[in-house]
Order: sequence, then structure tokens, then C-alpha cells
Amino acid sequence: MASTESPTAQPPEERVLSEIFNSSTADLTLRTHDAVDFRVHRYVLVMASTVFEGMCSLPQPTAAAGEKQELPVVQMGEDSHTMTRLLMLLYPDKHPTHIDVTMLPDVLRAAEKYDMHGVVAQLGNFLRRADYVQKHPLEVFALACQYNFGDDLIELAAKASLRQVSPLKTLGSLPPAARGLSAGAYHGLLVYRQKCTNILLPMLVNWPHPDVIVGKPVWHTCICRLKTNNGKYSSPLPSWYADHVERTMAAFSQVVDASTLRSPNLIATTTYQFSPLAAGTAAAAPGVAKGRGKPAASCNCAESAPYELVKFHAVVADEVERQLDRMKFQLLG
Repeated sequence: MASTESPTAQPPEERVLSEIFNSSTADLTLRTHDAVDFRVHRYVLVMASTVFEGMCSLPQPTAAAGEKQELPVVQMGEDSHTMTRLLMLLYPDKHPTHIDVTMLPDVLRAAEKYDMHGVVAQLGNFLRRADYVQKHPLEVFALACQYNFGDDLIELAAKASLRQVSPLKTLGSLPPAARGLSAGAYHGLLVYRQKCTNILLPMLVNWPHPDVIVGKPVWHTCICRLKTNNGKYSSPLPSWYADHVERTMAAFSQVVDASTLRSPNLIATTTYQFSPLAAGTAAAAPGVAKGRGKPAASCNCAESAPYELVKFHAVVADEVERQLDRMKFQLLG
């Protein structure tokens, strides 16, 4: 006769008491799915949440005579990290000064689930702080769109995102906290970034601003522009300046900000070609394609180009800054 084994009894789930929410005057326990107990006060939850107001209005079982009355337990779908931050926003004496941006989507989702409008509003105010907008613009943009935190915050975050190296190739390349972004908002951000990037090229190619130099910049008047022009741009440009335009546009498309144009390294890569070290050699400047952009010692570029380029970049950077400030973001669809 085959023997049968009795099923092994499962050990009771080991629970942990929250270090922050364990008040001796609590009248309710919230138990998270990772088995952490939060001893809280019903009136705090009721004041903040219509969901808890309805839940706490239900009659509670009473202990039999002589038995200790245990706190009612509510099983929560959230983990202890989310619950800690959610409850901290309800208790004035525990209010957080900062919440990690990676936690914000979960806390906002829980606040919306439990109909905690005040908590959602508090988190919207968190997102308006400079440390969030400047360091995490894509996350702020995504959450502002999802939770309708206002067109002004959406635009503020969109502008701040220009100053970050773009991770916008695909929705999957976004930071985790920004992946709730809708396809329409994502597309709108791509279009906005491209529009902002496009303002620079006409300035580099066709913008002899009178404040830069007297008359046209040397790259519009020099001899070598007629000899080396590749026909790519509307104005004939010497090869060294055409290379400079390409490098500048590549750098600007990565970080769409006037600071890119003020980078000494960006300008130095081009002006190196006119230095005594480069003059008379066939070596291209660092970052210049081999065989292109060689120093034109016999051309009047050589004498004035470095000075004019530095001055030109300073004025272009100021103009880019003004135009970017005026550029408005618009959600599509």
C-alpha cells in the first residue's frame, strides 16, 4: 500500500512593522504586498481619501469578551516603498523634502487610485521645483502630461529637456519614470526638439550679422570658398567652414542650448587649422575628416578667421538663446 505524506504546513508569512508608521494610538493597519505593516490613524486617511472614507465607514468586527481587540487590517496592493512615501505626504510631521524621481510614478498612481486629490496636487508642486525640472525634465514632462499638471509645467520641462543629450530615439529609450508618456506627447516633444534645432543652420550659413564684424564674415568673402565649395549650402562656403557647420550642427542637435555654441572646444577644433602648428601641413584638425578642411595659408581666411569665428559664435549664441526662449511647445493631437 502506497504511503501518503501529509502536506507540509507553510510557515506563517513573516511581517515587518514600519519604522515610521507604528503609532501606539493607531486604529488601523495597512499591510503592503511585501508584508510590511503600517499602523495609521483612520481619520488621517478619511480626510485625504474618499476611498478610505467609504472603507472605514463599514462596520468592524468586535473582539469577544476578554479578548484583546486587534487592529483591523487592510491589505494593500502597493509595496512598502510606495506606501511609505504616500503616507508621509498625509502626515504633516513626516512630510518629505524630496522623493526620488523613480518613485513618483508609483506614488502618483496610488494617490489617484485612492482618490487622494491633495496628494496628487502636492506631487505636482514637487515637480515644479528646479531640482526636478532641470535634472529630470523628461520625467517631469511625462508626469505633467499624464496628470494634467498644467501647460506651463509641460512647456518648462520641454524647454529643460533641450539641454539634455537626447534619449528620444524610441519610447523605450526614455528614463523608466517617463515611459508612461503617450505617443502623441512623445511625438510632440520630438517635433519641438527638431524645430528648436533647425533655428541654427540658417544663422551659420546665411547670417552675416552687422554686430559681428564690419561687413560680411570672412568665410563669405574669402578666395578659397570658390575653390572648395561643395555646393551643399545655399551660400558658397570654404571647406573648413562647411566642416565647422556640420560639427556645430551635430553638437547642437545633441544639446540644443546656447551653451553648445559657447564651447571653447567646438571653436578650437576649427581655429586649430589656422595655427602655426597646422599651417603648411596636410594634417586635418582634430575632429575634421581626413583630407578636408586643411589650412588655407594662402587665403585671407588664415589671418582673420579665428578671431571672426569666436566673435561670430558669441553673437549667434545670444541670438539662439533669444529664439529658444520664444519657441513655444505645443502638444500634438
